Amino acid sequence: RLYISTEGDMICVVRIQSQASLTMLWDEVLSKKEELQKILNTNGKILYISKRCNCNEVSIFMHVANMNILGDFIASHLAKLKGVDAIWLLNMLKPAFFASPPNIEKMDRYTVTLKIYPAKLSEIYENLFSLKLPPETNMTYLAYTFHLLGDCLQFSLVTNNGDTLKGYISNTIRQLPGVLCTTVCKIEKTALFVLHGEWKKYISQTTGINWNDNYMMEQFQK
Repeated sequence: RLYISTEGDMICVVRIQSQASLTMLWDEVLSKKEELQKILNTNGKILYISKRCNCNEVSIFMHVANMNILGDFIASHLAKLKGVDAIWLLNMLKPAFFASPPNIEKMDRYTVTLKIYPAKLSEIYENLFSLKLPPETNMTYLAYTFHLLGDCLQFSLVTNNGDTLKGYISNTIRQLPGVLCTTVCKIEKTALFVLHGEWKKYISQTTGINWNDNYMMEQFQK
């Protein structure tokens, strides 16, 4: 595992909901890729966007230099995209990223959100590192999010067997003392916004970033 230690900068997921036309919203984000990045300049980087199955939303995974920049970017630009009905934010608090398997591009992706009894938060966070995962299944990231009342931790997995993974979540993760509820979502599609070389150039020009990013980039570059 690799922890991300930040000083003011943050990694987050901005989820944008569109009930009218998710396809239109997805296409607009892609078409405005360069424009949106130009607005952020060296103050942030859009890493990739994704869509969860059966959800009317586009998730934008990004890094920003500070919260004020993020607030302005959401309110002044993302909120004005066509078809936007609602926006909510997942702050990746104490994010940890893991080495990726060599065949990650052929594996299915899932996100798992946990509702946890508050007194058990830190214990479960640490326990997730030591759990033995099913065969051909790898964790890619883990973070506190506190994005909904009760939903406070999220991690991502890649696997070659979705049914086995879902059984594992129900029979192992859900049974951990303190876990009150689990929500599993398959990632339907992903579009990359930055290559590893571009990211390296970006962090070399940005102050306040003092962490090794290799595992973070690996989990969506392969």
